[in-house]
Amino acid sequence: ANNLQLWSERVVEHWMGVQLDSVSPLLPCHTNTLARFEIFVKVSRFILEGDAIIFTNSVPFGQAPWEPSTEAGYEPEMVMCLGSHGGVAENGTWLCSGDLQPVNVTSQSVIRNSVGIGIGVQLVLGAMRPEFVLSQESLLQVSGALQLEGDLGSRDLAMEADRDYRLRLWLRASPAPTLWTIRTEDARGFLSNTNDGLLPGVLAVPEMSITVTPLLTRSPPESAVWVRIHILTGQEQSQFSRLQLLMPYGFSPVGADAEAGKRLIV
Repeated sequence: ANNLQLWSERVVEHWMGVQLDSVSPLLPCHTNTLARFEIFVKVSRFILEGDAIIFTNSVPFGQAPWEPSTEAGYEPEMVMCLGSHGGVAENGTWLCSGDLQPVNVTSQSVIRNSVGIGIGVQLVLGAMRPEFVLSQESLLQVSGALQLEGDLGSRDLAMEADRDYRLRLWLRASPAPTLWTIRTEDARGFLSNTNDGLLPGVLAVPEMSITVTPLLTRSPPESAVWVRIHILTGQEQSQFSRLQLLMPYGFSPVGADAEAGKRLIV
C-alpha cells in the first residue's frame, strides 16, 4: 500500500467511474462489498485431467474471512496465455502478448469452514487441448506419470508446469489480515503442489460516507463558500486523527490558489 499513487489523476478517474481497473485495484477495496481478486499461479508439477486446484484463505481466530461468490456473473474463472508471457509487471498487469484462453474447469465448489462460511474454492480441471500445450516435454512427463499411476487409466494434461495462469475470484472483502493457501490435489486426493499458505492477501478498508453541505443558498463567482462536512465511519472503522480532502476543480481554501486544470488536497 505504501507505493500506491493515492491522489494521481488516474485514481481520481477510477473513483469517478471514468477509468476501470485492468487488473489491480488502484486503492484498497471496501469491506463487506464484492471485490475482484486476481491471483497469478505457476505450478512446479503438471496437473492432469480430473485433478483439482484449491484456493483457501485463513484469518486470525474470530475474524471474518474473505468469502467467495459463485453467483451468476461472479463465478471463479481461470485463464492461460496463448502467446509469449513474461510474468506479471509491478502494477499487476499480465505481460501476455497473445490471447487469453479459459482453463477447462469441469466443476467448481465452495470450501467452507467449521461454521459454514465460505473460505475458498475448488476447481476440478478437464483436459487441455493439444494446440494449447507449449512444450513437448510436458506431454512426455505426463506419459511417464501415467505409467506409474496404473489403475487410474489414461488421462490428459490439464495444466502445464512453469507456465503462468490467472485466477479471478469475486470475494466479499474483510478487513482481517489474510493468508492464501494454493494447492493442487490429484484424482486420489494426494497433494501435488502447494505454496504452504504463505501468500498474503490484499488490503481492504471500511467505506466512509462524506456529506458536504453549503451554508449559503447562493454565492457569487470566486466568493468564499462556507461548508459543513459530515463524515460517517464504516463498519469496523479504526480510529483516525486526520482527513485529506480532494477539492473539486476550481475550488481552493481561502488564501490558496489552484493551478489551472489541477485539484488541491487539503
